[in-house]
Amino acid sequence: MVTCLIVSVASVGQAQSIVGHYVARNGITITELFIEEIDNNTMTGYVSDFNSTERALLRATRVTDEHWQGYTQSEEVRREIEIFALTERLDFQATDGVNVVALAFYSADDNPYFKQARADTDPLLPELLSYVPDIAEVRENYANISYNHLWHISEQGALPYTSAVVRSQEDAEATDIRFINYRFERILPYAFFQAPMDELYEGMPGTVGFSFFEIEAGLHAGYYPYAFTIFKTDADTANISKVLMSRNFKEDLIDNVPVWQIHEDDNSNALANPFVSSRIESVRVALFPDIIIDSKDTTAITQSIRAGQKTRTSLAEAPDFRALVYAASTLGEIMQARFLGPNEVTIDFTYESSLSYRVDETNLCVLPPYDLSLFADYIDLDGECRHAWALLYRTQQAAEAAAEEAIKRLELYNNVISEYEVFEELRFESQVIEQDNLYVSLIIVYYDNLESSLDGRRRNSWLYNRWLFSAGRNDFFPAYIAEP
Repeated sequence: MVTCLIVSVASVGQAQSIVGHYVARNGITITELFIEEIDNNTMTGYVSDFNSTERALLRATRVTDEHWQGYTQSEEVRREIEIFALTERLDFQATDGVNVVALAFYSADDNPYFKQARADTDPLLPELLSYVPDIAEVRENYANISYNHLWHISEQGALPYTSAVVRSQEDAEATDIRFINYRFERILPYAFFQAPMDELYEGMPGTVGFSFFEIEAGLHAGYYPYAFTIFKTDADTANISKVLMSRNFKEDLIDNVPVWQIHEDDNSNALANPFVSSRIESVRVALFPDIIIDSKDTTAITQSIRAGQKTRTSLAEAPDFRALVYAASTLGEIMQARFLGPNEVTIDFTYESSLSYRVDETNLCVLPPYDLSLFADYIDLDGECRHAWALLYRTQQAAEAAAEEAIKRLELYNNVISEYEVFEELRFESQVIEQDNLYVSLIIVYYDNLESSLDGRRRNSWLYNRWLFSAGRNDFFPAYIAEP
């Protein structure tokens, strides 16, 4: 008999109902056990491999309060099973007539590999914005302000993979690190990183003292070299310090915050930045208890530290950012966000390879000039994706006109891209929200997140990423504003 042991994290209890979702981890993957119903003395449910869509139906009959006997049946094999409800786990014994395997299953609700990501805490986007100083160098590049909640993204159903929160190197290995890219394909490539993900997975623990998967959320702002990335993490700062010291980083204090640094600002002969890329540059790393700030510039990281200490104004306190984030957050916690300023939209309706080339500019109605806009992606509800585009105005009249026109433009955008990516049953809504005497046009899109394939391969199926990709190419024509 082979027993797969994992840390006991839940108490099933002999007298408790055992209906629920359980997981067992072995050296290769995670097996899931779903006990859906116990009707009188009959148990029904299924067993599923974490990285497979196949499910083996489960049927069992009660022998005692703690002992059940039955079978699982898949397309290929039938296995006789026994389940023992122990104090801290379910022992699941299966036999194919020759071999017996015992798996120790633990409740998914309390299992460290399946915990919900900080469900009882405040949204993180405003918190990370509180470390971004409200300065010209940041506001000159709104499109460089991007936010990603990695734990929320990892727990979304990345079909055919069951939802799970990947929050450590151990979690990644348990779920099979080869498939992690499927979980994070919802992020536009690299997000606040500029390195292939497999390099981040393998290289970060040894070079910076913590894992990519320990980053709960991150926000990037600014433009090189006056830029910084802010990470929300529960990483061990003592281990980070130890690893950076071993790589000849020197510790300094900036406003009583430890900052590890190497080489002079913008030194072209410096070591590789451990957080972002393999380019040869200087590094500045500030360590708060649960926040890490990464920058290449001493002045930039100093401004970020002071914003976090509230000794200077941050974007979280700026009325325009507050209004946008507040309005967008009325739909739920924001999982991803990207800002866009009106001056960062340059559309060429004559370039034949562009999306806008297929649009008759003269048929677009007037979109009132906006001060700032925000793209937002939300946690899926019941398999349904929800995205929003928020536009900031100073008058209610302009916001209402924008809400009407923006929906029409987004519907047109979807028609234009449909030959590349089909999003069926899109539903659009709009509303105007007032906050701090400012007005936000909030345009919301809903659609079912169904798996799609191309030549047998998975492909990106999120409309939100199409918006960002088009905006990055100066081809998101819904944001176009005609010159007066």
